[in-house]
Amino acid sequence: MADGIKAAAVLLAAGLIGPEAGEAGAQADRKPKPRAAAANGPLARVPGGLGAHVARLQALGDNAWLTLGAPQADPKWGKAPGRSYTSKMAYAPDLRVAFLYGEGAHGYVKENGHYMNDFWAYDINGHRWICIDPGLDTKNFQVKVNQDGFEVDKDGNVLPVAQLVHGYEQTTYDPDLRKFIFVPSPSGYWRVKGLAEARPHVGKDVWNWTNKNASPWMYDVPSGKWELRKVQGEERARGAADAAFYIRSLRKTLHWHRDSLAIYDYAANTWKLAAPQGKVTSVYDLVACHDTLRDRVYFFGDRLSIYDVRTNAWIESNSEGPPVKGGKVRLASWTGHMTYDSVNDVVVLIAHFPDFGPVRGLHIYDPKTDTWTKAPQPFPGDKWNAGVASNAFYDPELNLHYYHLAGDSRDDGTIWVYRYKNRKGRK
Repeated sequence: MADGIKAAAVLLAAGLIGPEAGEAGAQADRKPKPRAAAANGPLARVPGGLGAHVARLQALGDNAWLTLGAPQADPKWGKAPGRSYTSKMAYAPDLRVAFLYGEGAHGYVKENGHYMNDFWAYDINGHRWICIDPGLDTKNFQVKVNQDGFEVDKDGNVLPVAQLVHGYEQTTYDPDLRKFIFVPSPSGYWRVKGLAEARPHVGKDVWNWTNKNASPWMYDVPSGKWELRKVQGEERARGAADAAFYIRSLRKTLHWHRDSLAIYDYAANTWKLAAPQGKVTSVYDLVACHDTLRDRVYFFGDRLSIYDVRTNAWIESNSEGPPVKGGKVRLASWTGHMTYDSVNDVVVLIAHFPDFGPVRGLHIYDPKTDTWTKAPQPFPGDKWNAGVASNAFYDPELNLHYYHLAGDSRDDGTIWVYRYKNRKGRK
């Protein structure tokens, strides 16, 4: 599109959203009060001051796109590589960052010799990358197994060795305990020189290494260390293309796997099946988002499925999906995104895969009326070619949907932002 992909000026149906919805959404998604900076680790100095780019973001109009270009590189480790099949970046409101985690190309070792299980934070205020972990050094790697059956480094710290083959929707953030969380999906692609020789406890016939009877993986921001806990009881099933969300009303982490929902309780250190009432969603690989106003989680694969946290039940939607002439939307972690806009109380769904044809573009879902916009809105589709991986999150403070576009496992990424509507009734 011309002129830097300015607003498409597509008008939505009158009355779709009112000012009161934006206020309610803002209240429901109120960010935690910033706490003292982390005592240790790469995130010790976030949140930082506002960069000059923030003024451009604040001035963005309705239904408008803006590119911020490439984020500033980490002074030691450079820029975060893009990664496919990673639709979500876990947003941390108190830190003003969004986390990027999960492997890209299978079994990929970067030019610097580090395996691509690297861990990054995008600093919203500073438009910069912060490298939390550059990935396992395949030229200098040691690991052993502790009494819980977990892999640890030479100092006894738990170590996630190739535990997330892709990010999917499997990462989230707990602002109450200040922990980044992911539910693992390991694979055998890690068998590369340096890692394979150092893991003799993993048999040659074993496809992956998983930690039995374990909690989710958690990165503790204050200590700057990973945490993994032994959990008693039945092993929680998990795998590729799952989804995870920290639910603040419960102070627990919700995990979706195929047709099963379970909840991890950090205080009790237990997994418990949710066993919701109603028709269960069952599809491999999808996109999802958390409606913080209603406390519902929306899942979209080939249709919309709604899980209501308050009643522990699946809610039937009367609208299977965007009513698009000439096609049907089928989204997965590598073909689209779904983010909840708490300021305007809408869901923004983007179908970016080039082969989508008439369904390609932005689709807006209104939870109040259970309806979708009738046609896809334009977006900078020329930037989303078939070789581009994209990762997304929504920031309610700036009321913007963020998209990191980069080649898979390549550090050529740029940040694009989209605003559905300005914050109503506020300056």
